Amino acid sequence: MYRHARHACVLANEGAIPSKIARKAFVRAAREAGILFETN
Repeated sequence: MYRHARHACVLANEGAIPSKIARKAFVRAAREAGILFETN
């Protein structure tokens, strides 16, 4: 997941994909790694 998220962030930075998609990939990778802190 990390590599996918990293690649998505690079693509978003280049304007190739919407940042919304990169954010979803980043959040998913962070959840998988157990490092995402969510507050409600």
